[in-house]
Amino acid sequence: MLNFIYLYLFVAIICCKEIMSNASDECNCEDVCSPIVSFDELLNNRHDKLRWCDMVEPLAKRSSPRYPTRDFYSMDSDIVIPFEDFSENRPEVLVCHDYKGNYLDDKFINGGVKWEEYRFYNWSVVDIFCYFSHNLVTIPTLQYLNAAHRNGVKVIGTFIVENEDGRKALHDMLVDREQTEKVATSLVEIAKRLSFEGWLLNVEVYVNPEKLHLLKHFVQYLTEKTHKEIKDGRTIWYDSVSAITGGLLWQNELNHVNEEFFDLCDGIFTNYNWSVNHLERTSKLIDEKYSSRRKDVFFGIDVFGRGQVAGYRTNETLSKSAAFQFSTAIFAPGWTSETINTKVGFDDHHSSEKFKTRFNEVFLTRNDNFWSSLYTYFYIFGPKSLPFVTNFCIGSGKKLYRMGKEVKGNWFNLKAQAFQPSMPSSNGYFTHYYEDSFNGGSCLSIDSNELTRIFTCELPCKEGLIFSFTTKKESPENDFEVHLNALNTATNRGLKIVCKKEAKHANDISSLKSEDVRSLNIFLANKGYPPTPELINSWETQYFLLKFNKSSSENIIVTDIGVKKIHRGKVLLGQIAFYSAIDFESDSIRVKNIDL
Repeated sequence: MLNFIYLYLFVAIICCKEIMSNASDECNCEDVCSPIVSFDELLNNRHDKLRWCDMVEPLAKRSSPRYPTRDFYSMDSDIVIPFEDFSENRPEVLVCHDYKGNYLDDKFINGGVKWEEYRFYNWSVVDIFCYFSHNLVTIPTLQYLNAAHRNGVKVIGTFIVENEDGRKALHDMLVDREQTEKVATSLVEIAKRLSFEGWLLNVEVYVNPEKLHLLKHFVQYLTEKTHKEIKDGRTIWYDSVSAITGGLLWQNELNHVNEEFFDLCDGIFTNYNWSVNHLERTSKLIDEKYSSRRKDVFFGIDVFGRGQVAGYRTNETLSKSAAFQFSTAIFAPGWTSETINTKVGFDDHHSSEKFKTRFNEVFLTRNDNFWSSLYTYFYIFGPKSLPFVTNFCIGSGKKLYRMGKEVKGNWFNLKAQAFQPSMPSSNGYFTHYYEDSFNGGSCLSIDSNELTRIFTCELPCKEGLIFSFTTKKESPENDFEVHLNALNTATNRGLKIVCKKEAKHANDISSLKSEDVRSLNIFLANKGYPPTPELINSWETQYFLLKFNKSSSENIIVTDIGVKKIHRGKVLLGQIAFYSAIDFESDSIRVKNIDL
């Protein structure tokens, strides 16, 4: 009885702290992330813009890359997604985020209230996220930094010189080698202090041929210093000026005009007006001179359609570059939101809740359809470390919920975005649902009665796993199951495990009884993890203890997580959670050992 009281007092304290914290988490316009707009500010930066540096989350580990089949949603029968042998030459995906000039509601450290604003959440296929604006130095915002890092994605800022102001800044930089090194050092210090991984360099002005050697030295010095000072550091050159004449000559390929810049950095982001001929010439050059650097060529695709077929036909353009195993740079995926106004279908005032709700619905549908069409060309990733807990929130809400209870109205804060599914949400399988949530502002609506994969992963099972899922069901008859694929990496033997209320087959695991759940939650609370009651505000949480034979548990990982509802009717998935069972005294809980 004392254990029971202790547990629920702990839950109450945790909930109160979170509610109080979020109640005061209002937008303070002084607490903003901002760019550096002048050369003098860059060189004499006193880091007053960087006071939020301690709030940046580290880059999370994620699973090994896997290449999906066209049936990537299905976990039924023998359809699997084999792990790819890791290759240094695997094509990568860079997303260049240019949305209405950026620094919108995402600039606020404590978030804003425009909940329907554009949110990027398709992290599972992205290697590098570039935050872009037309300011001299674009520093990624804290909101996007944390959302990307939580999902295991590297982040780079942008150094751009363009127009008359850019010419002046470049003139001031290309004075001598010492000056270029000062600029490079300042850029590295900013990235290092804010824990992001590097820079996109975009020089779109004429460069005096007599100063070209200084620009090349800048690129080389920045790249070398980034590698030395920043783990996983990257410097990417945008295909712009000629390394031979200094003229502004977009090549749309890698060739003798720009390859000297390619030699000095980690990769090149080509302009968008390429054709199959550009791909063929670049491929020939790579084979002849850069056989280990094919992945370092990112062929650009502007989703707005500059130079290529794009929009909902982006997959057609992508298929061409993917055939050559080049990497991809997707520019302005915010097209899925930015072009909505003419498509919403009614003229309600933009400030009305009806308009915002409809806008959000259209955005989610457009965004999911866009990304679903691209997934078969990309490698996919998922979680790798324990604990792994996600509520599926994408960083905003009509309301803010804690333990299924509303605590706040409209909010937007990508810092609160959870780890997102490996598979793209899609009508007919699962979708992000904004009318209810367990924690955050949204959850997943499970739309299919088929067994549907939501994560690929590499979750270690040493000494067992504590696993839970939280659902809200339209009817008690709507049984819900979570399916796990486990793999013994030593023997390459796999096993399907079904977590459900009552075990009926050999590989089924039954949810734990209430007295056992209390023991688990006390253990988790003592480890510092907020426990979740079995039933709270109409949300039900089922707990499972997965124990493997000790002789094999060292080599066992969970590789896939899938969901299945048994009957028609709405089922909301509010949270899934995996914790290590190391140090948990489980002798009092009767569960069968899993032999794998």
